[in-house]
Amino acid sequence: MNDKFCAISQYSRAELIGQNHRILNSGHHPTEFFRRMYHTIAGGKVWHGEIKNRAKDGSIYWVDTTIVPFMSREGKPRQYVAVRADITDRKRTEEALKQGLATSDQTLRELADQKFALDQHAIVAVTDVQGTITYVNDKFCDISKYSKAELIGQNHRILNSGHHPTEFFGRMYHTIANGKVWHGEIKNGAKDGSIYWVDTTIVPFVEADGKPRQYMAIRADITERKRLAAVVESSDDAIIGKTLDGTITAWNHGAENVFGYSATEAIGKSMRMLIPPERASEERDILARIGRGQSVEHFDTVRVRKDGKRIEVSATISPIKDSSGAIVGASKIARDVTERKLPEETLKKSLATSDSALKELANQKFALDQHAIVAITDVQGTITYVNHKLCCISQYSKDELIGQNHRILNSGHIPKSFSSRCITPSPAGRFGMERSRTAPKTVRSTGLVYRRGRAQGRPGRKSGHTPEPEHRQKLTSGATVLYPSWLNSLLKKL
Repeated sequence: MNDKFCAISQYSRAELIGQNHRILNSGHHPTEFFRRMYHTIAGGKVWHGEIKNRAKDGSIYWVDTTIVPFMSREGKPRQYVAVRADITDRKRTEEALKQGLATSDQTLRELADQKFALDQHAIVAVTDVQGTITYVNDKFCDISKYSKAELIGQNHRILNSGHHPTEFFGRMYHTIANGKVWHGEIKNGAKDGSIYWVDTTIVPFVEADGKPRQYMAIRADITERKRLAAVVESSDDAIIGKTLDGTITAWNHGAENVFGYSATEAIGKSMRMLIPPERASEERDILARIGRGQSVEHFDTVRVRKDGKRIEVSATISPIKDSSGAIVGASKIARDVTERKLPEETLKKSLATSDSALKELANQKFALDQHAIVAITDVQGTITYVNHKLCCISQYSKDELIGQNHRILNSGHIPKSFSSRCITPSPAGRFGMERSRTAPKTVRSTGLVYRRGRAQGRPGRKSGHTPEPEHRQKLTSGATVLYPSWLNSLLKKL
């Protein structure tokens, strides 16, 4: 061995002479590696390879090795000379390069995975610094309704809907040209003329000198959200967002009209500013229910406008949940029902008055039934109502009288011409009537004399009737009262 061998192995000659070469084995190579090596040189052939050895201090070194066998006269190896070159630095460089390539390969795979995920989720386009499109993904084509071939090489202005002023894009390009990320909402025009909204983030990729070389725009379709926002904003109903402690977070134009506060005045304030003091507990109860995930529907209450006026409102309150399902607030839709409530109150009062009037009429009917003989007929004279006293005096039951013509009681005493004049209503809407003070066998109603039931008694006269016992006089004393037809249905209900 020479000095270089001792230097690289860190063993002295004394430590190496007489030792097997396995003293330098690092354990890196498998047994098969050395078996093939010894098989080659034992056959008298030169072996060449790279070996990873271990020095005395445990450090590792690599040597490019050539082993030459020296043969005896018999053709068998008598010794081997190993010529080595230190390649440790080269091997370290190669190892580092391999690791770097592996890392780069892993990085590329990760980048490819991230690009795939991004393409599945977002609308992606890449442009150069002049705004010329160099890449679009499938989602970009789907929403814009252009093919890739129609977009690549075109300026991004192909999508301009004309909605935004020139200053809008001027500020955007100024931001990204200075290497800063821009975020905003853009209204674009598709190939077929339809409109779509995208939430957009534009990321500049800069060179070493800090100047952009290209831009990547990552977008999300927010068309439906913008449509819903337009519906909310244009609604006549007050639509309000609030946190679980009652702080207002959203306030549409309808809320401005209903309550009189502008969005600037309302957002950030407590809902308590709309609640009368005596109804303060309502908001606590509502927020407690919302916190439990419950909705409050068609809740009629009173609220206070900015001008101090109290208004009737009908409200529906629902929980707002975040992406994880946690309740983070509430949405409230409130409608001013003051104008609707006024007719309702008026109607209630009117119904109360009508109910009182009906009760009074019922009382009057009861008193009349206790005092008089009462019948109601329609305009053809068909009996529609009789009271108990008429049944007693006529000796007919109600079932026998209802539906019959009033002529069933005609005694024949009164001429037809008289009866016709009799049933003509007075200007007050009532038929004429007078009380009989004469014969107990007859009753007088505007001069009419009726016959009792089935008994064929002598026709009554205006005066001079035969007296009957006092108890019969009490029964027959009174008048037959005829009401006009408009009161017929009313009395039937009483």
